[in-house]
Amino acid sequence: MAGEKGLVWAVDIQEEMLGLAGKAAEKEGVLPRIRFHRGKGNSLDLDLPPVFSFVLVFHVLHETADQEKILGDIFRILGPGGLLLLAEPKGIIGEKEFQNSIELALKAGFAMKDQPSILLSRAVLLEKAQRP
Repeated sequence: MAGEKGLVWAVDIQEEMLGLAGKAAEKEGVLPRIRFHRGKGNSLDLDLPPVFSFVLVFHVLHETADQEKILGDIFRILGPGGLLLLAEPKGIIGEKEFQNSIELALKAGFAMKDQPSILLSRAVLLEKAQRP
């Protein structure tokens, strides 16, 4: 998705998951285009300007210590009009809990864009809204 010149940041709080992602990236020949970063349980711990165009949070938001903080961090690093695809596992996260996560995202400054269908997941596509 990032293309030949795009850069991908892989962020996880578990060093083991970053290692597995690195091995998979090396096998696929895309390792030079990926930066690996170990975040903290309640923060992305990324001191970067708002340059990202897309963030994928797949089946992990419910595992974070502070969803509001993580969503705020994501809002901060996304550039204008940047997109966040948030997906959580249906077998673990109920509709009410997922709606609470969406409310936190809206509070952080995101706007609803779409609700894509992702197998075995509750998903929402959000856009970085312009703050007044």
